[in-house]
Amino acid sequence: MAEQQIENPWYQGQAADSVTVTSGEKVIRFKNHHVVDVEKTQGQHVLKRDEFPRIFDDSQQQFGYLDTNNDSFITVADLQEGLSMSYDHTKLPMFSLAELDIAIGACDTDKDGKISMEEFKNYTEFNAQKITKEEDAVCNANKTSCVNSSRMKDMAASVEAHAKVVTTTRAPRQLRPGPRGDEKQRFKNSGQIAGLWTFGAPATAHEQFRNAFELNGVFPGLRVFARTRVAGWFWGYYQKSDPVSWISSYGFGSWSTGFVHAHHDSLTVKDYEPASPWRDGASNDQVWWPNRDVYYWVSGHTMGASGYTGLVSKQTDYPFLVKAARFASIYGDIPEPTHDKISGFLKEHTPGWQLLGMSWAKGGHAGLRHLKDMTLLMQEASTQDCVLVFSGSNDLSDWLGNLAVWSTSWCGMDGVHTGFVDELKQAVSSHGYKTTIKPKLASCSAVHVAGHSLGGAQAEVFSACVMNPKEPGEDGYDDYQLVAWEKGPVFEVVHSSPAGACFVTDKGRCVTDGIGKHDINERCTIKILQRATLKIAPGDFDTETYYDFVTIEGKRYSGKTGPHGVKVEVGSFMSWLSDYSIVNGGFKICA
Repeated sequence: MAEQQIENPWYQGQAADSVTVTSGEKVIRFKNHHVVDVEKTQGQHVLKRDEFPRIFDDSQQQFGYLDTNNDSFITVADLQEGLSMSYDHTKLPMFSLAELDIAIGACDTDKDGKISMEEFKNYTEFNAQKITKEEDAVCNANKTSCVNSSRMKDMAASVEAHAKVVTTTRAPRQLRPGPRGDEKQRFKNSGQIAGLWTFGAPATAHEQFRNAFELNGVFPGLRVFARTRVAGWFWGYYQKSDPVSWISSYGFGSWSTGFVHAHHDSLTVKDYEPASPWRDGASNDQVWWPNRDVYYWVSGHTMGASGYTGLVSKQTDYPFLVKAARFASIYGDIPEPTHDKISGFLKEHTPGWQLLGMSWAKGGHAGLRHLKDMTLLMQEASTQDCVLVFSGSNDLSDWLGNLAVWSTSWCGMDGVHTGFVDELKQAVSSHGYKTTIKPKLASCSAVHVAGHSLGGAQAEVFSACVMNPKEPGEDGYDDYQLVAWEKGPVFEVVHSSPAGACFVTDKGRCVTDGIGKHDINERCTIKILQRATLKIAPGDFDTETYYDFVTIEGKRYSGKTGPHGVKVEVGSFMSWLSDYSIVNGGFKICA
């Protein structure tokens, strides 16, 4: 190899094809910014392709090497050229843009998007001791040989440990208005979501959706995304995530779209530790997770045994999640699905569940729509719980809709992803949905919503509207009417003596002996139509202690102690009995 001078000024006078690296005692042959060869001296460590060589002990020299255009600043472009060119790209992919953004953000104290020599020196020297300790811990844990590295190595390798750097360097975001506090009372008979379960779903809105029925704004259920790891070219491991879960947040360049996920707990399922998923509570930072990668772990987006369905089945902390994943995978697991095929699938994989409704919609981008997108409603016979499932992206037209990154208004909320809103509107406006699914939601004790990919985005947009209900005249009321339903009756009076002694109110959500005092010698039997938790308002339970009582599952309730908070199951019964003498105010029990 012919001798050639390195262009960087601190290499002037040194032989370019033989540079001895004192850190690790390796011989690395450089030509400009390329590692063209690595040799091992006898008995010494071999530099591996996934190890970043610290070729300078001095921070000024390190800075100069990374400042590829010699303008006295390091930018993302400099890092891409200086760092990524140090590797054989036929064997190792380029560095992630997320890593490079984190590297810039961690050093860039004045937040001007670039690193000065002073910023770089202060950061590297301040963290020198911390870096050494962290590297030793990682190397000892992995039982691998390690080389010392610069802080740039530490910053870039810390995508997972320091993921919050990405969000905390952003400008503060305005939050959607929180709940007014009276939604539970004003919309007590309106359908609500018992759980939102998404798998590999993209972010949906410029401002995080919040649940108006809860003061903390958190949606029930979990947002799940998959993660893998590869041996780090800095140290330890580099984490890669399902790209669809971050594509609508970060797009194809730095901060290009800015959509975020709903205020919803997330669960990271790892293919290398599937039995130990990570749960992260909803927060203003977490709605941006996971961070972007410059190359795509496409296989991490699949359902089925090798994808989300298989991964969540290996954990035991969230049993309902396993069912939700199975339902979300139906559209991909069953070629040309029909009612009979899906019923057979449910019988085999989720015994006790049946298909209540099935609809098709003209999915996809305008001009390319055809009957393709599927919506399903399943119900468990024993509990009457339901799962509403939206199908994922299944053709080019769907993906064109996914990439429609402009925003629109939905259910009175601005900044919502247009493509996802369009897909959902087509699904819930279809004839099949309005006739075979929506009317049956009232028969569900609880409604869970699930979906994978585009289906997960639709599930999130659907749930956001349901959990932010509107009244006539309010902005977004027309959208709300597309997804809203009234809760079905919980109580049915199957026997009353004398006639009318007991009756239901509030559309079957309450049962009572009437206004004022009850009568003597009343006998009633009430059937439970949906699983529910009983509620009694102050003053709504007043009977003669021991002698006039409500009985549920063999337990009697009398006096002023009613069955508030008691859970009742579908098909069970409760009874009312008053004796021949003293009469009191009676009862009103609701669900």
